[in-house]
Amino acid sequence: MKTYTKLALVFVIVGIFSAAAGALIAPFTGFTFYKVVRRSVAVFAIIGCWLFWKFYLKRPIKSLGLDLSGKQLRNLFVGLSLGVGAISIYVALAIGSGLFKVELHRFSQEFLFVAAWSLPAAIIIGIMEEFLFRGVTLQSLLVDLKMPLAVVITSAFYAIIHTKMPHQLIVMWPKLLGLFLLGIALCYGYLRSGSLFLSIGIHSGLVYAIKLRKMLFVDPPAQFEWLFGDKWLVGGALSWFAIGIIILLIRTNPFGIIAKYE
Repeated sequence: MKTYTKLALVFVIVGIFSAAAGALIAPFTGFTFYKVVRRSVAVFAIIGCWLFWKFYLKRPIKSLGLDLSGKQLRNLFVGLSLGVGAISIYVALAIGSGLFKVELHRFSQEFLFVAAWSLPAAIIIGIMEEFLFRGVTLQSLLVDLKMPLAVVITSAFYAIIHTKMPHQLIVMWPKLLGLFLLGIALCYGYLRSGSLFLSIGIHSGLVYAIKLRKMLFVDPPAQFEWLFGDKWLVGGALSWFAIGIIILLIRTNPFGIIAKYE
């Protein structure tokens, strides 16, 4: 049995456990069945992938690219800078268009508090998702598939999983495309550096910058969603442009800022 087939079985089991959790927990809480399932999937997927990698494939977790030795801490900070920088370019272009309004009165003590705790929260999200997608999923696919196909499958899976309304995939194609392109960029970050820390940094930087943007800026009119995207940004042309800049910088590696894991 191929490695990716075994991993697919893990995700099937994750889905079954998550559905069971939703059926058992939702009636006794204020959450919908679907919301409980989404939260359960995240928990069970991390546990399942960890067990699959460590005990079934018998590989150390560090082999996923989670070894902080050498210059990998630098890659984490480079990734954070790329993520925050990409959103900063997006915001600058959006403000320049005259359609993006800044509300400086939102810059308050509450904002500073949120800015402080949002960074470690964003890093935790980055670690969890990169472990799942660019870690276990991508690297399991690379065992039996050629690299381009493994990247495409991983990125498509990443995009679909992040869609909150799977029954409206066709209507939500701009967001799916943005998530797919972001998945490509994060896969590329791992492949170029040989470490997950560059992708973790990019992912965390994007999550952090988007959180702060939501607090300081008023969303543009709905008719310009094709350009700016929704509140999570990924469904607009400007977002795709920002993702393209990330891919270009990973590709060119200016000044050798990205360290290759040896």
